[in-house]
Amino acid sequence: MTNEWWQNYFGLQYILGDNSMAFEFTNLEERVKHEVDEIVKYGKVKESQKILDVPCSYGKHAIELARRVNCEIYGIDINNFEIDVAIYR
Repeated sequence: MTNEWWQNYFGLQYILGDNSMAFEFTNLEERVKHEVDEIVKYGKVKESQKILDVPCSYGKHAIELARRVNCEIYGIDINNFEIDVAIYR
């Protein structure tokens, strides 16, 4: 296995299959909303804060958080493919 194993694992199939990881939730959107509820609650997220999302993947949490709170969100990830997907969401 190469040092870049994550490029294959966290590619398009990961993004498309992310719904299968919904656990007790009906779908990925419901799960992400719940997770962001927890981030806002326990992270005490407030307007005008700067938030760094590491690893941001394709931005599912950052995008939902930006919908709710007027804050600056920066994302970083080692996987350029997922960054590209996040930019176009």
